[in-house]
Amino acid sequence: MKTIKYISPKLQGLRLDKASSELFNITRETIKKFIKNRKLILDGYPSKPKTKIFECQCIILLSNSKSLSNSISTTKFYFVEKVFQQNNLKLYICYEDNDLIILNKTHGLVVHPSINNIKGTLVNLLLFYIYKNTELINMPRAGLVHRIDKETSGLVVITKNLLTHKNLIKQIKDKSIIREYDALVIGNFFLGGCIKAQIGRHSKNRKRKIVLNNGKLSITHFRVIEKFKLHTYLRCRLETGRTHQIRVHMEFLNRPLIGEVMYLKKQILPNFNRQALHAHCLIFKHPSKKEKEKVKIKMPKDMKFLLTILRSNKIYTLSKKYL
Repeated sequence: MKTIKYISPKLQGLRLDKASSELFNITRETIKKFIKNRKLILDGYPSKPKTKIFECQCIILLSNSKSLSNSISTTKFYFVEKVFQQNNLKLYICYEDNDLIILNKTHGLVVHPSINNIKGTLVNLLLFYIYKNTELINMPRAGLVHRIDKETSGLVVITKNLLTHKNLIKQIKDKSIIREYDALVIGNFFLGGCIKAQIGRHSKNRKRKIVLNNGKLSITHFRVIEKFKLHTYLRCRLETGRTHQIRVHMEFLNRPLIGEVMYLKKQILPNFNRQALHAHCLIFKHPSKKEKEKVKIKMPKDMKFLLTILRSNKIYTLSKKYL
C-alpha cells in the first residue's frame, strides 16, 4: 500500500508526526513507528518525528495493513498543481521509459529542498510529477540518482523503480556511467589532461570545497574543444562525482569557470551570472534493455551567446595571474 499526501496551508509549521496523524487519521504513536521503520517519507527522505513541515511538501506512507488502507482511502488528498502553475515551473524531459527519466535541468533550479529553498526545487517538481506517475512514489530521493549544482544546467537521471535505482547507483560507484560537461574557463589550456586531487570541506566556509591532502580522491578528465585569446572551451568527464568537483579542480589549476561566484571573487563577465558549466552527455548501460544508452543535450542559449562573445575576442581580462 503506497499513499501520497501533500501538505495543506493549515498544517504548515507542524511537526511531521502530528501533521501525518491528521492527514492519515492515525495515532501519533503509530506514525512514530512508521517513521522509525523508514515507512514514512518526507520529500523523498526518511525524517524525524519533530521535523517541521511546510506547505506543498510531500509525505509518502508505505503500509501493508488492510485496516490502515481503508482509513487512508477516505482521507482527503492535497495536490499542488496550482502552486507550480503560479511559479511557472516545468520539467523538461529528454528521455523517458518504464524504468527511468532523464531531465534537462535549467540553471537556477535547486535540486533538493532545504531551509532556504522549501518550494520550487527539482524534488518538488518530481513529487508533483509523481501524482501522474505513481510508480515514482516509493523511490528514495524521489528517484534521483545523482545531482548537479543549482547554477549548473544539464542532464539529471531519475529512476522509477528500486531495481533500476540500485543498478544505476552501482554503475556510478563502478565508474561505468560517463558524465560529460561543457565548461568555459578563464585562462588558456593548450592540451587536455587529467586532474587527480583530493577534495574536502573548507575549514572556514562550510559551503565551499577545497583541495586537501586528507580529502576524498577526485578525478576529472578534460580535453580542449576550442581555444580563445584569454579563455578555453573544455569538455570535462567525471570519473568520480564529488560536490563542486569540476569547479574546485579548475580553481585548483588557476583556471576558474567563467561566471563562478564561490570560487572566484570577481566576475570577468558581469552579465553572465552563473558558472559556465553544462552537463551535456550521459552514457550508461540501461538496466532493463542491457544496451548502452547515450543521451545528449545541446548547450543552453546563455552559454551559446557567451561562446559568440569569446569568439569575437570582445572580452575583458580579469588579472594577469589567470592568463
